[in-house]
Amino acid sequence: MRIARISRKKTGARIAELMREHHFDPTDIQEELDLYTASTVYRWMRGESLPGTERLYQLSQLFGVDIGDILVLEEPVVLHAWKKEASRGQNAGQTSQP
Repeated sequence: MRIARISRKKTGARIAELMREHHFDPTDIQEELDLYTASTVYRWMRGESLPGTERLYQLSQLFGVDIGDILVLEEPVVLHAWKKEASRGQNAGQTSQP
């Protein structure tokens, strides 16, 4: 099974890009989202952390885009543990449940 993961760095760059397009600086985002400090926004922009679900929703409203247009995914990776477990179940004549 191939699973995509969210790229913190690329998502941070995307947030910074959307901020530039809409003429927002980190302090503007802090005020709009009622954040305690603008350093949270800087951490997002540097890819050190990701906004939580509620903050992503608020950013999507602020920028007029879908949440999926903010998040940037890495290449999908194969989850070997799931693959091995599934093959064990098939070898024993059983079906594995997700």
